[in-house]
Amino acid sequence: MFGRKPKSAPVKPGAEPEYDADEQTGVVYLRKLEEAGDTAMARLSFVYLLLALGGLFLLLLDTWSGRNAALSALGFDTTRLRLPAFRLMAYVAIGGAMGATLDGIRSNIFWHSEREAYGGRFIWRDLTLPLCGAAVGLITYVTVRSGAGVVDGDFSFDGKTAAPAMVGFGLSAVAGFSYHQMFRWLDAQASRIFSVNQEVLVPDLKGVSADEAKKSLAQWKLKLGKISYAKDSAHGDKVTLQSPGPGLKVVQGSAVDITIG
Repeated sequence: MFGRKPKSAPVKPGAEPEYDADEQTGVVYLRKLEEAGDTAMARLSFVYLLLALGGLFLLLLDTWSGRNAALSALGFDTTRLRLPAFRLMAYVAIGGAMGATLDGIRSNIFWHSEREAYGGRFIWRDLTLPLCGAAVGLITYVTVRSGAGVVDGDFSFDGKTAAPAMVGFGLSAVAGFSYHQMFRWLDAQASRIFSVNQEVLVPDLKGVSADEAKKSLAQWKLKLGKISYAKDSAHGDKVTLQSPGPGLKVVQGSAVDITIG
């Protein structure tokens, strides 16, 4: 049901709601035609996003020219505004905001103009898109920059060429345009960085072979450690001793040593 692309023919006025699937996520939803309020919200959102995109273009030109008139009018020190670090982060924030705004325009055209199924409640998402895009762009850029070698490019703050700014702008613009995916990616990075190692109980390995012990440990996210062989071979190739012992709590990923024979 999720793997098949649903029919995308427009719904005729008066037609019954039907089930459809989102082309990006595959999530099945109940598609409903717009009501008068939904249509008004869609048009308001489209005008707002166009104005926001135009304002961001002007802000980009203002930053590129070095005038920084918008921020200077708010009382910021013009000397600091010309620092390479500020200009780079300004490009990153503007790129993220523009990417998210473009994604909102694309979504509006698809759901309102093509499908006539824009939901009025999504106006709140569209209103916050430029700000969310700027934040996602900044977080993504800093995250990628802190992980050397993740993306090939010049990420220096003090570069004399336009390469750092262009790389930062392009990266954040893509992040803003795909902010849904970036939220999931950032969530995965946070889970990896701040994950807490869980403790598990060591299973009883006595009486099984080394291969069976390895499989049993893998089920508990443990690994097989040092394998020793006893002089007494009365038990053949079976485990007779283990360390840590069965029932003890250890952190996932720990090694368990065994003695065979």
